[in-house]
Amino acid sequence: VAGDALAGAMKRSASGAALAKASFGDVALAMGLAFKGSADMGKASMAVNMALMALSKDKTEAKFKDAGVAIRDEAGALRSLPAILADVGTATKFKTEAERTNFLNMTFGARSAGALQKIMEQLQKGVVDSTGKLLTGAAAAEHWGKKVQGATGFAWENATEELLGNLEGQQEILGKG
Repeated sequence: VAGDALAGAMKRSASGAALAKASFGDVALAMGLAFKGSADMGKASMAVNMALMALSKDKTEAKFKDAGVAIRDEAGALRSLPAILADVGTATKFKTEAERTNFLNMTFGARSAGALQKIMEQLQKGVVDSTGKLLTGAAAAEHWGKKVQGATGFAWENATEELLGNLEGQQEILGKG
């Protein structure tokens, strides 16, 4: 993914990120996972923006609470979108794909549900950590979050390029770090 495409995508997600008080790393991680599923950075950034805007509304929080998913941490801060979606995946694992998609449609809107479903699928597939352990769901979201949040400068470029441009071989790639 070219730097200017990433910059444009981040700008398109800025309003939702500001409302949700989401970090740059959390937004980049969510967009990378959504981009992998749709191969369209515009759709990925739009979906992430819509999801973050929805998460800032009280009625959305109530829907998640009804589903048994916490969207805030112990300090009251909004959790990362991938971590929330990992928990949605766990909470809805015995539901049909149509039921999960309906939940996403009703919670975030139909225009973003498809890309958000792709994030959930990426988290279900999981990643392999440096010890060779397969991490799925919330553990995969945490692993990638730490990798993206801890990167700066050249390492940031490598982490975001790896995430946004080369997720096809996740297990091979993530086995390196």
